[in-house]
Amino acid sequence: MMDAKEGADQNGLFAVMAVIHRVIVRILSALVVVAVGGLVFSVLWGVVTRFVFDNQASWTEELARMLLIWVTLIGSSLAFAGHSHLGVDILARSLDPAARRLLAVLSQLMVLFFAVVILGQGGWAIVKDTYASGQVLAAMGISRAWVYVVVPISGVTTAYFTLETLLKLVCGHAENELEEEEV
Repeated sequence: MMDAKEGADQNGLFAVMAVIHRVIVRILSALVVVAVGGLVFSVLWGVVTRFVFDNQASWTEELARMLLIWVTLIGSSLAFAGHSHLGVDILARSLDPAARRLLAVLSQLMVLFFAVVILGQGGWAIVKDTYASGQVLAAMGISRAWVYVVVPISGVTTAYFTLETLLKLVCGHAENELEEEEV
């Protein structure tokens, strides 16, 4: 049983986590807005230069591809933050609450592993290797590492949102999220 001080400490921790959550979501949302705006501009400019001037601007396709990657990975982190990601919940809904919580914890641990090891560490390794190799995007003349830098960003933010959910599950503060959580 938790005493009043532990409960107050947990509530304070969850309040701080909620502030951090909102800040990260605002930053990621702003990045998505800018990236989508740039993507729309790049595609439209490519169409205009191709069909009006009969000579497509060479950088438009590369920029559009890069921004689409950014929108996808940042958007996946935002979806995870809002518990809007896809999931299969047929098994979870048939379990009793304790088993459902255990399944949710195991699911979050698997996501945490993927976010940290594959996206975080693997993403950072590919950014370093690509930068060190000197690869550049031919039409834009910038390092190809800029395409990949979003991978570890997505990994770190997804890992944070996963840790947040995991902590709520373990401390019993995730009753409404447990109902929404799809394993």
